[in-house]
Amino acid sequence: MNRVFDQALMAYNKETKKLDDLYRSAAKNCGMAECAFWILYTLRVEEKSFTQAEICEFLVEPKQTVNSALKKLVAEGYLALSAGTDQRSKLVRLTPKGEQLARELSLIHISEPTRQAEIS
Repeated sequence: MNRVFDQALMAYNKETKKLDDLYRSAAKNCGMAECAFWILYTLRVEEKSFTQAEICEFLVEPKQTVNSALKKLVAEGYLALSAGTDQRSKLVRLTPKGEQLARELSLIHISEPTRQAEIS
């Protein structure tokens, strides 16, 4: 019984690793860091603003990694910051330019697993 479970878990982990590799490649092909890719995608799909701390928790990424990605995305005009619930937090939201890029990334997100299935 444990052998069957172990084999299923290994197969699941292998597929998860393949998906991670696909998304890492997709982000690289778009010329952005993987964290930036996921920030844009998450803001688009969740359709709400997040604080930096919420993004870190949601994406399971370190604060420094998220902060670097946010700074770059704000500087490039893809994200905007607005006042949060207290003076220390800011809400992160997509700009119209960011919304367009996130839509394009959503298409990649949908098509890449399908393409991988076709390759396998």
